Formats: sequence, structure tokens, C-alpha cells
Amino acid sequence: MKKFLYGGMIFTLILRCLTGCMSNEIRYSGNPILPGVYADPCILVHLDTFYIYGTTGGYASAWYSADFQNWKMRKLNWPTSMNKPNIWAPAITQGMDGRFYFYASTDHNIYAAVADHPLGPYENILGGDSIFIKNRQWWEKMHSIDADCFIDDDRQAYLYWGSGFDFVDGICAVGMLGTDMASFRDDPILVTPEGYFEGPHMIKRDGLYYLMYSDGHYYDSTYKVRYAISDSPLGPFSQGRNSPILKSESGVSGPGHHYTFRSGDDYYIIYHAHAQPIYKPRGGPMRQVFIDKLEFESDGSMKKVIPTDHGVKLDFIKTPVAKLPVRPESVQVSSQTGPEYDGMKAFDSDYGTLWAADKNNLPVLLTADFGKRRRFYSCELIFDVIDGDYDYEIEYSLNGSDWELYASGNNSQYEEWPFEHQMEVEARHFRIHIDQQTGRPGRVGLWEARFF
Repeated sequence: MKKFLYGGMIFTLILRCLTGCMSNEIRYSGNPILPGVYADPCILVHLDTFYIYGTTGGYASAWYSADFQNWKMRKLNWPTSMNKPNIWAPAITQGMDGRFYFYASTDHNIYAAVADHPLGPYENILGGDSIFIKNRQWWEKMHSIDADCFIDDDRQAYLYWGSGFDFVDGICAVGMLGTDMASFRDDPILVTPEGYFEGPHMIKRDGLYYLMYSDGHYYDSTYKVRYAISDSPLGPFSQGRNSPILKSESGVSGPGHHYTFRSGDDYYIIYHAHAQPIYKPRGGPMRQVFIDKLEFESDGSMKKVIPTDHGVKLDFIKTPVAKLPVRPESVQVSSQTGPEYDGMKAFDSDYGTLWAADKNNLPVLLTADFGKRRRFYSCELIFDVIDGDYDYEIEYSLNGSDWELYASGNNSQYEEWPFEHQMEVEARHFRIHIDQQTGRPGRVGLWEARFF
């Protein structure tokens, strides 16, 4: 992403410095809000904690945070347990019974599960590996992916879903869900609005139903977000004024497949966009999660969303920031893949940048000088592949010559990422050895190395 200054989260830190000890400090989320590959995001708020789910590949996972800055990722038991090749666009909602309903697209079918907690464990509502909605069910042109559950004020739940094949002719369906949340009261109907391709998402505001969706190609700058309006959740829907409301601009490429949440009278939109510089580890561009404000005109029309570098003001957060990392004065690395991937990028509190080195030059080394002796209590490494198979060592020193082991491990062996190593030491210098990495071709690196 094109940086306006030093990156969104650094913008937050600058404001902290300017405000000094003022209690009313301004904090922003920064963009992107998560490190690594994460697409088609869905966000859930429960008991003042935020959970973000998305497309990652062959397993399901969730990021969670109470302060919107210190995020942790966990893998989910379902639908990972089905061993399907890809898990796309999960959507999770809290039902009227207080339980959490998970709709996942995998192997071109839609499955439904339920759990008592946003992180699971989840269980297929229909039992075993039963399919809820089969590919091409009801309509031959229907690509059965991208489910979104909406619960109206009268407690009736609706499921929207659908796309097309070969990036053309997307169609959108909706059905009224039964009380089990995995059956329909009547046959679903088509409600495809103008310009629709995939990623439906429904919100209701002031008696109007807004069917939001994406069109274009996720892998290039044509991807964008549109919306259509109706006075009924079953349509018909008419294209809204200012649609498309979100498209490639301000240095952001390919924004789309979004979700929304509300805090008081304020609405927010989270979406994925292409990582910058463009990086294609598996053929398609790497995508990351962004957030911006979603605002409305006086007539109810959605305003244009201009992608920002700083993200949104975190005045909706009810939990104080748990901790902030210490930034070193200088960093040295054994190698880097280019000037945009220098070692200081691992300490800039910006998930739009990282330190990256050539995988063929292993082991690689990063050494950080914090300028003076300090008391450190913990550290965590956020690798290029968040749960990737990396062998590493972390050492500390008072003088830069005599080193002692702080921690070592294999990143893939943990149950939660980034893993926090805890040990109280006095140090001025830290160095990180990455000795081995398997998985993603081409590079090895760190989104952030966080020392506290």
C-alpha cells in the first residue's frame, strides 16, 4: 500500500508522542489491520472482543483482539476437519439463541456448523460432513459459495449466497432460514442486483435493506464493492446512489469482499485488498485486511469509501491497549530482497510492510540495537507466513558482543500465533536467527518483531 507518511500504525504512535501524557490520545487502527495473507474477511463482535475470519487455504482460522491492535490467530477445528482443498469466505453470526453459526464454502458447496463460542469447537448442524447447499442446487448457473447470514428485527434469519463460474454471470440467492439455521422455510429465490458477481452482505438501517456485494476480478484492480437497496430483505433491489462505493484508488488495489459492523450510530467496513508491493506467492496476488468508516448521506445513500492509510479512529474500543512494543534505534540484517523490505520494517508497527530476505540465503540474521540498556519482559515474532514452519533462535546482549539465548523454537508447533516468549532480562541488543523455512517459495521474513 502507498504510505502517506510512515504507515497507519506509526501515525498512531506519532500522535501519542505529540499528545504526550494527555489522557485523550488519538488512536487509529492503521491499514492493513492484520499481518499476512487473509482474504474475504468476516468480523464478529462478542463481549467486547473482535473476531475476524477469512479465506486462508486448507484450514479455517480466526484472529481475535480486544484492543484492535494486539491480535492473535488460532486455527479452528471445523471445517478443517473435513480435509477439503480450500475453505473460502467463512461467515459467522450469533443466532437468537446465543450460539454461533458458521457458514463455510469448500469444494464448491456450502456447509453449516454451530458452536457455543466464536472460536469453537464447531459441529456440523446436519451431522458428519453433510452439505447444506450443493453446488448448482436450484440453478444450473449457481456457484454455491460466499454465504452471508442476516437476522432481521423480527428474529427471522436469511441466508444470501452465490457467484458465477469463470468470473462471469454471478447470481445471488436468498432464503428464509428455519429455526435450525441449516434448512429453508421455502425455496430460495434469486435477487441478483446490477453488477453482481460475488460476496453478498446484508445490513439494515432505518428500515432499508442494503444488499452489498463485489464485482470485477479479485486478482486485479477491477475488484470493487457495490450496493443495492430494497424495502424488503427479499428484494427486489435497485442499485444505490454512489455505487460502486469502494474501488481501487489512493494506492489501494482490488478492494472488495467485505463485511461490516456497527458501534452505536457508526458503521465500519472491513475488506481485503492487494498487499503492496504486489506479491504473488501462489500465482494470485496476496491479499490483506483493511478497515474504513462506512457513512451515509441524509437520504440514506451510502457515501463513497475512500481507502485510507490510517484506518479508523479506535474510539469504539472498550478495552485499553494491552501493550506497545519498544522500537530499536538501528537494525542490521544479513540480507534483504530489496530496499522496500529492509530490516527496520520489522519494527515499524505497520502490517503493510515487512522485512524479507531470500529463502535461498538461509540462515538469515536480524540484529536490533535499542540504544540503551532496558528491562524486557517478552517478545513475539510475526513471520511472513503466520503459522509457517520456521526454526529460529532469539538471543540478547548488553554489549553487542556477548550473547545469551532468550528463546528458540519452531513456529509451526504452536497453537496460537504470534507465540509470546516470556522471560525478564536486561538487554540493549537482540538478534534473531531464522535457520530453516518450508512452504512459501521465494522469501523468508517478519511482519513484525515485537519486544516488550
